[in-house]
Amino acid sequence: MTQSKIEVGALNIVTTPHPRGIYRDLLRTVADKEVELWGSDRAKITQFQELEDRPDFLYGRILVWAEIDTEGQWLNKEKNVEATLEEKQIIAEALPENYEPNFRSFYFIFIESRHRLVFETRNDLGQHLAPSRSQRIFERLFDRFLPSDAPDVDVTPIPEDETLEKILRIPRLRRLEILLKRPNPDDVADDAERVLAALERQGARSQTIELIKAPKKKSLAPDDDTKKLAKIAAAGNGSVTGEGKDDAGQRIFESTEMHPKLRSFSIQGSSSFAAFLSALRFF
Repeated sequence: MTQSKIEVGALNIVTTPHPRGIYRDLLRTVADKEVELWGSDRAKITQFQELEDRPDFLYGRILVWAEIDTEGQWLNKEKNVEATLEEKQIIAEALPENYEPNFRSFYFIFIESRHRLVFETRNDLGQHLAPSRSQRIFERLFDRFLPSDAPDVDVTPIPEDETLEKILRIPRLRRLEILLKRPNPDDVADDAERVLAALERQGARSQTIELIKAPKKKSLAPDDDTKKLAKIAAAGNGSVTGEGKDDAGQRIFESTEMHPKLRSFSIQGSSSFAAFLSALRFF
C-alpha cells in the first residue's frame, strides 16, 4: 500500500502600517472572493477559524477549480468539428449552477504573531499547488478586493534556508541583485528595523540594489552591510539573485525565488490535517 504524503511551504505576508488585527481583517475581506489563477483555473480562500488551543493560528483552505467556459470553442469529438451555438446552448443549460470540475483543496494556517502563511503544496490526494501560484492567489485577492484605503500588502514565498549562502558562494560572482520589501514592524531585529525606517522615511515600498563586477575584478566581494541586506530579503522580505561562473567557466544563475522552502510529511495513522499541523515547527 502506497503511503500518503503531504508537502508544505510558506508565504511571508507583510503590511505597513500594522495596526492590531490587520491580518484578520485582510483575510476576512478577501475570503470567498474568486480570482483567475492559470488558464481556466480559478481560486479562492475560505473564511478562517481559530485553532482551539492556539487562537493566533488561523486555519482555512485554499480552493482551486476549473471554470467551464460555455462561451468558448467546444469540440464535437464524434465529428471532429466545433460545436454549434445551438449545441453549446444545450450544454450550458444542462450544467448545474454552483458546480465546477477539477476541484482541489489545500489547508492553510496563518500564524498571526509571525505574519506567516503555511500551506499545503501537495495534499493527501497528490494534488499540487506551487508556492508561486499560491503567491499569485493572495496577491490578486489583496490587489482586487481590499478597499482603496487599505494598507499595501506584500506576499513573498519563504525560500530554502541555504539558498542565500549558495548565491554568495558562486566562485566568480559577476552580478548580485537584492530586492528589499518593507519588513514587518514587528520584526524587531536591528537590521530589519533600519531597512523599514529608511524605506518609510523615503515613502518607498521596496528598493532594488544591484552590484555588477568591475571589468578587472575576478568576483564581487559583498561586504557585511550588503550581506545583512541580502539576509533580510532572503528571510521573506524580498528576493536575492546571483549570476556568475563556476571554476570551470560554466554559467551559474541562482535566485531565492527558484528554491522555495518545502517540507514533506508522511500520514501515518493520522489525518492529513494532523500531519499538516506537525509541519508548522519548520516554518
